[in-house]
Amino acid sequence: MQTMHGIRDLCEGVRKTLKDVALGVGYVSLGLDGEADHAVRMARKGMIAVPSGADRMARPLGEDVVTALERLRDLDEFFEKDLGLRVDVALAAPQATYPPADWAEYDLRRRSRPE
Repeated sequence: MQTMHGIRDLCEGVRKTLKDVALGVGYVSLGLDGEADHAVRMARKGMIAVPSGADRMARPLGEDVVTALERLRDLDEFFEKDLGLRVDVALAAPQATYPPADWAEYDLRRRSRPE
């Protein structure tokens, strides 16, 4: 079940980002630079569910998932928040890292992480 949630999260994250990029391109073509800048800024914020969706997925990850994550990693310079490193960590994890076995430890680590 967690794998299916992860797949859904990955797909939704990519879908939203592609929508923002497409809106940016559309706005540029219409000469609406302010709206284009906003759409691109939204897209660059990154995909909240990527690669966290992969964190839910059983290992080994499917070939298509690995290929998709590697392609997103190649776009790292476009996105904020070091997407490439987050993808590398997800790909290197030997097993699903979410949900955690110990929620208290998970919350503690999450709160102590720099934004």
